[in-house]
Amino acid sequence: MQNFVGFNERTFQFFCDLRQNNNKPWFEVNRPIYEENVFTPLRALVEDLGPFMHMLDPQFDVRPQVNRTISRIYRDTRFSADKSLFRDHLWIVFRRHQGVLSDELCYYFEIREQDFSYGMGFYSAPREWMVSLRQRILANPTKFLRIAENPVLKENFILDGERYIRPAVKDYPPELAEWVKFKTFYYHRQEAVVPAATSAGLIDLLKEGFLILYPMYCYCQNLPPQVKVEFK
Repeated sequence: MQNFVGFNERTFQFFCDLRQNNNKPWFEVNRPIYEENVFTPLRALVEDLGPFMHMLDPQFDVRPQVNRTISRIYRDTRFSADKSLFRDHLWIVFRRHQGVLSDELCYYFEIREQDFSYGMGFYSAPREWMVSLRQRILANPTKFLRIAENPVLKENFILDGERYIRPAVKDYPPELAEWVKFKTFYYHRQEAVVPAATSAGLIDLLKEGFLILYPMYCYCQNLPPQVKVEFK
């Protein structure tokens, strides 16, 4: 039985109001709205996606908990010039939970006031991890490009990330010019919240997108595919 039925107008209005009233007294008064219209649907989304994500990678942490798969609404302001106490957007992630979030390859979904995004990649990939990935790519460029240049992947997701000014290696095929400059990378797709995020159909939308990203996830994770993917 599916638990997720979609986000609603109060979800998006909460983000809007929070941005204008980013303080603890306001949040405490409006906490019930947050719990019912933001946190509860995010938890249901994790619960419904969990079995599917476990098929993609049995090592994924799929527990529907804050700081596991669900982001905290409280910001860590200790090392930030922005002292806003609360986030006006939230996300869920599926990862192996072997370290800090920014260092881990993950699938994600992020919801904001007017749009949402989803995809796969890193917030900040460890340098050693990227060195290993580049070595694997350069050892067999044909295998990698078969995945990276798949038209379905390129039509549905944008590849982005922080780049070096100069390539990280000296000798490489010209087709790999983009990849040898990445310090970190991620694939993302952005859509308006209405109508996509306001119904249970969001589950199927995310599953379809995550499957498109799956061959690249397996390659980057150096993982044998657990699921057969056929692109239409």
